[in-house]
Amino acid sequence: MKYNFGRKRVYIQHWLEMKPYDESSDYDEFYLEVCNKILPVLMEAVMFEKYKEFTRAEYRNLAVVLASYFEDFISEIGIWKVFVEKNQSLFGYYIPFYEMESYDIEYINEQDIRFIIWRYIDQLTDQMLIPNYPALKDLSHKIFNILEGFIDDAPATDFYKKFFTIPDDIDFYQVKAKLQWLAFGSYILKDEFGKEYNNQLREFAQESPDPVRAIKFGYSFENNFLYSAASSYSFLKVADWLAALAKASPKVIEGIKNVCQYVPQANYYEYQGHNEEHFLFEHVQTGKPIKVSTKSYANLDNILIGAHCSFALVKWLDDWWGTGSFLGSEGPLPPQELKEEKSRMHVSFYLNSKENQEKIWEITQEGHDNFIEYFGAPFHIVNNERELNKAINELMTFQYKKRKEMGKEVPSEEPPEMNLALDRFHGQKIAMISDRKSGLAFTPETAKAVELLEKKTLTVQENEELFAGLLATQEHITQYLFDKYPTDHIKFPVSGSDFYVAKYIPFLHRYQECDTFKDYPQMTLVEDGKPIA
Repeated sequence: MKYNFGRKRVYIQHWLEMKPYDESSDYDEFYLEVCNKILPVLMEAVMFEKYKEFTRAEYRNLAVVLASYFEDFISEIGIWKVFVEKNQSLFGYYIPFYEMESYDIEYINEQDIRFIIWRYIDQLTDQMLIPNYPALKDLSHKIFNILEGFIDDAPATDFYKKFFTIPDDIDFYQVKAKLQWLAFGSYILKDEFGKEYNNQLREFAQESPDPVRAIKFGYSFENNFLYSAASSYSFLKVADWLAALAKASPKVIEGIKNVCQYVPQANYYEYQGHNEEHFLFEHVQTGKPIKVSTKSYANLDNILIGAHCSFALVKWLDDWWGTGSFLGSEGPLPPQELKEEKSRMHVSFYLNSKENQEKIWEITQEGHDNFIEYFGAPFHIVNNERELNKAINELMTFQYKKRKEMGKEVPSEEPPEMNLALDRFHGQKIAMISDRKSGLAFTPETAKAVELLEKKTLTVQENEELFAGLLATQEHITQYLFDKYPTDHIKFPVSGSDFYVAKYIPFLHRYQECDTFKDYPQMTLVEDGKPIA
């Protein structure tokens, strides 16, 4: 349907929703004009008519995103550049799907605009549009011409240079405020992290009868997006953007990268007092001492020595800071809860000492090498869950014997036989996958993809299944498979599409599977049957 515009415009409040400031100026009025030149072109585009999700608000939002991309270029903010340079380093191209001969990283590009609209449609509607759809190319070309017509008169600002200038003595919560804007306010992530964060808050508030509890748990959701979650922009995290944009010393830039050393609010700590610089805690599960900067919380005078507390930890300049809500009990946990807490067998990786982290990395990478030696490939396919358990136990025995032969530290006895509950894989072939960073993973999707790759021709349904299976498959496995099997028959899974997609599977894996991203081992060291950190 076509809209009767009337007073349906982008207003200054819509523009400011994606800015890290509240007051507008002539500078903002200029870009508001850009928004309102883009808006009617979007609203009159026939290609959007089949998407019921495209309300007037979404058209306005997309207009602001495109104008903000233009502002990013004019004021040399660098947000978009972080993304395209990441792609170049990973895949050898700046933007997926489109011809790169005419691409200029120092200018606005029609390919950028086309990708922004393609992604916006997919994120909003969960319907992946064929990338070379002619109407998409026509629309992006029109918007490119609008933006190019504004270039000569477009004002720049030094606001963002100041905003991203971070001195050595900055308080961590000022850094956190910049992370919050990038995650929930910037044009690059507002429609992904911001929208998902609000959805999680809304759902939790509806389920929880206690609004105070809902607010406290809301901080846990926020922490995940700020420090841990990878985005659909090639697995980039918020800290990756801030570290790249920051005008700061190498020490501070490294500190920004290290905020990803984050421990979620899933642990209990026993409060043991404080000194001038640190609150002193002991991690209940392992007994490890934890020092938390006193700048984290304004007042802990009401917390009794010996009380058990729960909070999230984030690393800032080699110091732990508490972040989000602080849940403190009036005293120790009840004996049964304390026993259950101490019996948990998984320890957050970043709670480990540097020595133990290095040991975990070494064991994980050694395990990956052993996997390839034993199975002859970085993955192994079994027919059912019984065979999977058998293969896991055989691999563990092989690793144990090899470490023993090499004179490395091993338990006095061979590992006991494991029998994992794997009912979710019932009736399916399963791929065991080894990753040098995160360890073992199990997936039926990769097993199905291998089966279909062996076929020379595919039905429409088989092509869709192969596409989905490859998107769920880790990059190093995909590359291994593509070196072994032909891929020129894999098409984008849209009826009638002849778009050759194999080249872009690694990008699409990062785009679709960002919530599975792990860049550290999932292992816990155990001594005398108890976890150590």
